[in-house]
Amino acid sequence: MISKFAVVTILLLLISFFSSGCIKPNGGGSTTIKDNIEVDPSLIYCDDNPKIVDGDLKTLSQITSPTPSETKTPDHPFTIIKFRKPVYVAFIEVYTKDRLPKLNISVANISNTESNAIPWRGIGSSCYVEKEQKKRIVIRSKINMMKLTANWIKDNSSRKVINRDSSRITITTYVIGPEIYEIKFYTNQANGGK
Repeated sequence: MISKFAVVTILLLLISFFSSGCIKPNGGGSTTIKDNIEVDPSLIYCDDNPKIVDGDLKTLSQITSPTPSETKTPDHPFTIIKFRKPVYVAFIEVYTKDRLPKLNISVANISNTESNAIPWRGIGSSCYVEKEQKKRIVIRSKINMMKLTANWIKDNSSRKVINRDSSRITITTYVIGPEIYEIKFYTNQANGGK
Protein backbone atom coordinates (compact mmCIF):
# COMPACT_ATOMS: atom_id res chain seq x y z
CA MET A 1 0.00 0.00 0.00
CA ILE A 2 1.27 3.45 -0.92
CA SER A 3 1.80 5.74 1.99
CA LYS A 4 0.23 9.16 2.23
CA PHE A 5 3.71 10.68 2.09
CA ALA A 6 4.41 9.03 -1.29
CA VAL A 7 1.07 10.24 -2.72
CA VAL A 8 1.71 13.80 -1.54
CA THR A 9 5.25 13.68 -2.98
CA ILE A 10 4.00 12.44 -6.38
CA LEU A 11 1.30 15.14 -6.46
CA LEU A 12 3.83 17.86 -5.61
CA LEU A 13 6.18 16.60 -8.34
CA LEU A 14 3.37 16.65 -10.93
CA ILE A 15 2.33 20.16 -9.92
CA SER A 16 5.91 21.41 -10.20
CA PHE A 17 6.28 19.83 -13.67
CA PHE A 18 3.03 21.42 -14.87
CA SER A 19 3.92 24.85 -13.52
CA SER A 20 7.48 24.81 -14.93
CA GLY A 21 6.25 23.98 -18.43
CA CYS A 22 7.96 20.58 -18.71
CA ILE A 23 4.63 18.82 -19.08
CA LYS A 24 1.51 20.32 -20.62
CA PRO A 25 -1.96 18.84 -19.98
CA ASN A 26 -2.64 18.68 -23.76
CA GLY A 27 0.68 16.98 -24.51
CA GLY A 28 1.94 19.99 -26.45
CA GLY A 29 5.35 20.22 -24.76
CA SER A 30 6.74 23.62 -23.82
CA THR A 31 6.09 25.33 -27.17
CA THR A 32 3.27 27.82 -27.63
CA ILE A 33 1.55 29.11 -30.78
CA LYS A 34 2.15 32.76 -31.49
CA ASP A 35 -1.03 34.76 -31.85
CA ASN A 36 0.54 37.26 -34.23
CA ILE A 37 2.86 36.45 -37.11
CA GLU A 38 4.58 38.68 -39.62
CA VAL A 39 2.96 38.82 -43.06
CA ASP A 40 5.12 37.13 -45.70
CA PRO A 41 7.28 39.98 -47.15
CA SER A 42 6.99 38.52 -50.66
CA LEU A 43 3.29 39.52 -50.62
CA ILE A 44 4.07 43.22 -50.02
CA TYR A 45 5.48 45.84 -52.41
CA CYS A 46 5.68 49.60 -52.77
CA ASP A 47 6.43 51.07 -56.20
CA ASP A 48 7.37 54.57 -54.97
CA ASN A 49 9.30 53.52 -51.84
CA PRO A 50 10.47 49.88 -52.15
CA LYS A 51 12.82 50.22 -49.15
CA ILE A 52 9.88 50.93 -46.84
CA VAL A 53 8.91 47.23 -47.02
CA ASP A 54 12.27 45.57 -47.75
CA GLY A 55 12.58 44.09 -44.24
CA ASP A 56 15.80 46.01 -43.48
CA LEU A 57 15.60 48.42 -40.54
CA LYS A 58 18.78 50.18 -41.71
CA THR A 59 17.44 51.38 -45.08
CA LEU A 60 15.47 54.63 -45.37
CA SER A 61 12.60 55.78 -47.55
CA GLN A 62 11.53 59.38 -47.86
CA ILE A 63 7.81 59.92 -48.27
CA THR A 64 7.25 62.58 -50.90
CA SER A 65 4.40 63.59 -53.15
CA PRO A 66 4.15 61.50 -56.32
CA THR A 67 3.14 64.67 -58.17
CA PRO A 68 5.58 67.42 -57.14
CA SER A 69 4.72 70.97 -58.01
CA GLU A 70 7.14 73.86 -58.37
CA THR A 71 4.44 76.49 -58.01
CA LYS A 72 3.07 75.33 -54.66
CA THR A 73 3.66 72.70 -52.02
CA PRO A 74 1.37 69.66 -52.47
CA ASP A 75 -1.04 69.08 -49.59
CA HIS A 76 0.63 66.07 -47.95
CA PRO A 77 3.34 63.58 -48.82
CA PHE A 78 2.08 60.01 -49.09
CA THR A 79 2.99 56.53 -50.25
CA ILE A 80 0.90 53.53 -51.25
CA ILE A 81 1.77 49.97 -50.21
CA LYS A 82 0.16 47.09 -52.11
CA PHE A 83 -0.35 43.37 -51.48
CA ARG A 84 -0.23 40.69 -54.18
CA LYS A 85 -3.44 39.23 -52.71
CA PRO A 86 -5.85 40.40 -49.97
CA VAL A 87 -4.36 39.85 -46.50
CA TYR A 88 -5.88 40.23 -43.04
CA VAL A 89 -3.68 42.74 -41.19
CA ALA A 90 -4.06 42.73 -37.41
CA PHE A 91 -1.62 45.60 -36.88
CA ILE A 92 1.41 47.32 -38.36
CA GLU A 93 4.63 48.54 -36.80
CA VAL A 94 6.07 51.83 -38.06
CA TYR A 95 9.82 52.36 -37.60
CA THR A 96 10.54 56.03 -38.24
CA LYS A 97 13.59 58.26 -38.37
CA ASP A 98 11.65 61.53 -38.25
CA ARG A 99 8.92 62.65 -35.88
CA LEU A 100 5.47 62.09 -37.42
CA PRO A 101 2.96 64.32 -35.61
CA LYS A 102 0.05 63.32 -37.86
CA LEU A 103 0.37 59.98 -39.60
CA ASN A 104 -2.89 58.99 -41.29
CA ILE A 105 -3.57 55.48 -42.54
CA SER A 106 -6.20 54.50 -45.09
CA VAL A 107 -6.89 51.03 -46.48
CA ALA A 108 -8.71 49.58 -49.47
CA ASN A 109 -9.66 46.12 -50.64
CA ILE A 110 -10.42 46.26 -54.35
CA SER A 111 -9.58 43.95 -57.24
CA ASN A 112 -8.14 46.67 -59.51
CA THR A 113 -5.28 48.29 -57.60
CA GLU A 114 -4.48 50.54 -60.57
CA SER A 115 -7.89 52.25 -60.49
CA ASN A 116 -8.00 56.05 -60.19
CA ALA A 117 -11.15 55.87 -58.05
CA ILE A 118 -9.91 53.87 -55.05
CA PRO A 119 -12.42 53.77 -52.15
CA TRP A 120 -9.99 54.58 -49.32
CA ARG A 121 -11.25 53.96 -45.78
CA GLY A 122 -9.47 55.73 -42.92
CA ILE A 123 -8.29 53.75 -39.90
CA GLY A 124 -9.12 55.82 -36.83
CA SER A 125 -7.65 59.25 -36.23
CA SER A 126 -4.13 60.57 -36.82
CA CYS A 127 -1.29 58.78 -35.04
CA TYR A 128 1.66 60.46 -33.38
CA VAL A 129 4.99 58.70 -33.89
CA GLU A 130 8.02 59.95 -31.97
CA LYS A 131 11.38 60.37 -33.70
CA GLU A 132 13.53 57.19 -33.90
CA GLN A 133 10.74 55.10 -32.35
CA LYS A 134 8.56 52.11 -33.19
CA LYS A 135 4.79 52.59 -33.17
CA ARG A 136 2.22 49.79 -33.28
CA ILE A 137 -1.03 50.73 -35.03
CA VAL A 138 -4.08 48.44 -34.97
CA ILE A 139 -5.67 47.76 -38.37
CA ARG A 140 -7.90 44.64 -38.01
CA SER A 141 -8.98 44.53 -41.63
CA LYS A 142 -8.53 42.43 -44.75
CA ILE A 143 -6.84 44.68 -47.29
CA ASN A 144 -4.80 44.72 -50.46
CA MET A 145 -3.74 48.39 -50.38
CA MET A 146 -2.61 50.83 -47.69
CA LYS A 147 -2.01 54.57 -48.00
CA LEU A 148 0.24 56.36 -45.49
CA THR A 149 -0.14 60.14 -45.40
CA ALA A 150 2.14 62.37 -43.31
CA ASN A 151 2.97 66.05 -42.88
CA TRP A 152 5.82 67.89 -44.52
CA ILE A 153 8.88 68.52 -42.39
CA LYS A 154 10.25 72.03 -42.45
CA ASP A 155 13.90 72.18 -43.29
CA ASN A 156 15.79 74.76 -41.24
CA SER A 157 17.97 75.67 -44.17
CA SER A 158 16.92 78.71 -46.14
CA ARG A 159 18.31 80.84 -48.92
CA LYS A 160 18.14 84.51 -49.76
CA VAL A 161 17.08 85.72 -53.17
CA ILE A 162 17.48 89.26 -54.41
CA ASN A 163 14.96 90.20 -57.06
CA ARG A 164 16.25 92.20 -60.01
CA ASP A 165 13.14 94.38 -59.97
CA SER A 166 13.62 95.50 -56.39
CA SER A 167 16.02 95.27 -53.50
CA ARG A 168 13.58 93.07 -51.57
CA ILE A 169 15.05 89.88 -50.09
CA THR A 170 12.92 86.74 -50.08
CA ILE A 171 13.71 83.97 -47.63
CA THR A 172 12.55 80.58 -48.86
CA THR A 173 11.99 77.75 -46.41
CA TYR A 174 12.13 74.29 -47.94
CA VAL A 175 9.88 71.42 -46.94
CA ILE A 176 10.85 67.78 -47.18
CA GLY A 177 8.98 64.53 -46.65
CA PRO A 178 9.60 62.41 -43.53
CA GLU A 179 11.94 59.44 -43.59
CA ILE A 180 10.79 56.00 -42.46
CA TYR A 181 12.95 52.92 -41.93
CA GLU A 182 10.31 50.24 -42.29
CA ILE A 183 6.64 49.29 -42.10
CA LYS A 184 6.06 45.74 -40.82
CA PHE A 185 2.71 43.99 -41.21
CA TYR A 186 1.33 41.36 -38.83
CA THR A 187 -1.58 38.94 -39.15
CA ASN A 188 -2.81 36.37 -36.65
CA GLN A 189 -3.48 32.65 -36.37
CA ALA A 190 -7.24 33.22 -35.99
CA ASN A 191 -7.30 34.33 -39.63
CA GLY A 192 -5.03 31.53 -40.76
CA GLY A 193 -2.06 33.82 -41.09
CA LYS A 194 -3.42 34.99 -44.43
